[in-house]
Amino acid sequence: MKISDEDLLNNLTNAGMNPKTAKGFVEMNAARKSDVLYEDYFRNRPVLGKTKVKDFAKDFAKVYFS
Repeated sequence: MKISDEDLLNNLTNAGMNPKTAKGFVEMNAARKSDVLYEDYFRNRPVLGKTKVKDFAKDFAKVYFS
């Protein structure tokens, strides 16, 4: 089920969210739905390395806790 941006904004503010924050959230969600949010990422897609977060976390923990 989809709700309009206006209904989302009203629901968020009625639930107690700060109106300015709610407006920003609704704008971000609209950008996500229209793919505007991802345009720069897809234009400048990073080259990912072989290190995975779980591997990095193990190495980081060893250094942090030593």
